[in-house]
Amino acid sequence: MSVYGLGHDVVDVVAFGGQLAEPGSRMRNLFSVREVRQASARARLKNDGEAVHLAAKWAGKEAFLKAWCEALGEGDYPFTLDDFPWSGVEILDDSRGVPHVTLTGRPAEAFRDSIGGVLAGASVSAFEGGGRSGIGSTSGLGAGGAEASPYAVMRGSRPVDPSMGPYAVMRGASGTSPRGAASGTAGNLPARIHVSLSHDGPVASAMVIIDGD
Repeated sequence: MSVYGLGHDVVDVVAFGGQLAEPGSRMRNLFSVREVRQASARARLKNDGEAVHLAAKWAGKEAFLKAWCEALGEGDYPFTLDDFPWSGVEILDDSRGVPHVTLTGRPAEAFRDSIGGVLAGASVSAFEGGGRSGIGSTSGLGAGGAEASPYAVMRGSRPVDPSMGPYAVMRGASGTSPRGAASGTAGNLPARIHVSLSHDGPVASAMVIIDGD
């Protein structure tokens, strides 16, 4: 088994809930109908707030994006932060309560194409004795020694203003995407996606691993 990307994200539940409740907030549009319905059902079952469960799902989305970006290495990213179709990356529990990443529409197609290209390049590189160049890099520095998070390339020339808070990326982001039949848990994707969610007290967190044979 080879690990191509690893992503982790932590969400402040109180801050997230506050932004979710802001008048005119479009944050709910970043989730699919199925995600919102499932979060509401879990909140009723657990007798807690919907924001707790949506925060965990948001952490899962962010962690998946980071893992995907790491897997692509120096390659081109298929989306920018302004047009990323967040609702097409669903974090859904199965009948046993186990979370899975389900990709639909544009994200599913882009993931297949981009990761397929990475795997093809890795195979050629390994055959030539060069190893898996650019896959799973843990370097935190970009060109010139500047810090390069997994989002650095996606930000492009319009960095996120830190004064907007930890969820600045969400504001003004596209919240809709065409829906297709592809699923991150199905065998038609070029790599496996594993996700683990946790929410304890004021913090929700997620870890995502993208791997393959």
